[in-house]
Amino acid sequence: MRLKIHYSLIIILIALFFTPYLKLYLFLYLFLILHELGHLYFLKKFKFQVESITLYPFGGFILYDNLKNTCLKEELLINSSGIIINIIIYIIFKKLTIDSYLLYFCKIMILFNLLPIYPLDGFRIYQNILSYVFSYKFVLKITSIISMISLGIFIIYFIMNFNFQMILMGIIFLFDNIKYYQAKSMNYNAFLLNKYLFPKNLKKHYLSDNIPLDEYFFKGKNNDYYSDIKYLNEQKILHKRFHHFLNKNG
Repeated sequence: MRLKIHYSLIIILIALFFTPYLKLYLFLYLFLILHELGHLYFLKKFKFQVESITLYPFGGFILYDNLKNTCLKEELLINSSGIIINIIIYIIFKKLTIDSYLLYFCKIMILFNLLPIYPLDGFRIYQNILSYVFSYKFVLKITSIISMISLGIFIIYFIMNFNFQMILMGIIFLFDNIKYYQAKSMNYNAFLLNKYLFPKNLKKHYLSDNIPLDEYFFKGKNNDYYSDIKYLNEQKILHKRFHHFLNKNG
């Protein structure tokens, strides 16, 4: 697991170093660290492979093997655990009648992380929820589009309110979103390959006749195909897709 510090965080720290706000910023950043530790705890608990943690000015981003076909309940708990930590801290502070500024900060963290913008928690949470109903290929596409639209509204709102810090964050997110959207096909193929190489005993989801099989794989389920004349389990379908490539590159 690698720890990375984004260049924007370094710029913020340098800028604050010459102001009286550095200590306050570092104190508030502790709450962001607790948020990320909530994610990290459940990632370790459910035995996910954590590749890296990147620290941004307004939080962190944990890169892990989220393309594997795992239980959706586990992923939902992982992705919502940071927000749950923030809610617990907010309730404790409210009970102890802590300074109203800290309560406001906790509330903003909760609402901010619920936004459906990549790479925020809300984006992953909505992906998890949609994956219960829709195929993973559709989920990757529609959440990317929703993220880009939401981010556009986010940037326009803060331009109108002359909040340059939030505009900077929006621009950083914009580059991340463009890369994520461009990689959606690659991510879907990586998801299918993971399904093929590391099969799991999950709830079955039956695919009916007359549909493009490789378009309708669901996350968190095993997809079996049936019709009046034949039956194929998920591994057989994926074998047809990947065995030539794997043999060629083996």
